[in-house]
Amino acid sequence: MRSPVGSKNNVKIFVLYLMSNINYPLDFITLNDIVMQTDFVMYLDFAESFHEMLDDNLIAHVGENEEGDKIFAVTDRGTIVASELKSDILPSILDQSL
Repeated sequence: MRSPVGSKNNVKIFVLYLMSNINYPLDFITLNDIVMQTDFVMYLDFAESFHEMLDDNLIAHVGENEEGDKIFAVTDRGTIVASELKSDILPSILDQSL
């Protein structure tokens, strides 16, 4: 089953868009919880896309939180990708997700 936002590339764009708008480093679990609340992305699509975004330098490990969990932030490259490609996702989905 596929995520409602569409292809895996759209999942990446969606997550980058959310992270760019949150503008605060988050650990994987918190980011997952935020993305899952939208009901637009399936967990497996998110988990797979998350690791690919790390490998592609769209997000980066930027430190650790108080509990010692790794925290991640969108990179400049990821911000550009989200900004340039967000039109691939329905504006109503993006608006509702925020």
